[in-house]
Amino acid sequence: RAGSMDLPAVAFRKAWNGSTGLLFAGKTTDTHQFFKDILAKNELSPSEGGIQKALQIWETFIKSELVPYPESADTLKQFKGKGLKTGLISNCYPDIPKVWKDCELGGLIDYAVFSCVAGFQKPDKEIYDLASKGLGVAPGACFYIGNGYGRELWGATEAGMAAVLVDRNEPVFADFTWEGNTWEGLRIRNLSGAMGLIV
Repeated sequence: RAGSMDLPAVAFRKAWNGSTGLLFAGKTTDTHQFFKDILAKNELSPSEGGIQKALQIWETFIKSELVPYPESADTLKQFKGKGLKTGLISNCYPDIPKVWKDCELGGLIDYAVFSCVAGFQKPDKEIYDLASKGLGVAPGACFYIGNGYGRELWGATEAGMAAVLVDRNEPVFADFTWEGNTWEGLRIRNLSGAMGLIV
């Protein structure tokens, strides 16, 4: 995005990482204005054309975020075939809920909680509570399965859920805290491995 606006990458990255919490928390829902605000706050001045170009790249990124792993849809169908309820808890940008129902997994999730709508973020206990209440089950009856970023597994455990790390042996994102290096709980290689956890 920085390159598309002819901005120094380090400066933009610092400005972006310092402000994305506002998007996750739903404090702002206008991505265009958000770009303008953080750039002005950090004295970065791209052209309007540069911002529009960055927003086009952003839209492509959002769509890529909703492309599931190959085994995800089949595994969710198996869960539902066994009469299990499925939920989603996501720390995400306001653009995600707008297109969620149209993505491949949208119809396979019984209840979804988006941080930008709920006003809470993982690992806040409240966001896990919202999910379990929305599903109509106690936290202790839930498996929380995640990739371990942002202390989400710790948060799920604190909320009373059984947390499971999906460790795909992929490169770790440097900008986020990853629990995989110290996680001593349940660990699977992909979502289909969760079928082995069901008794």
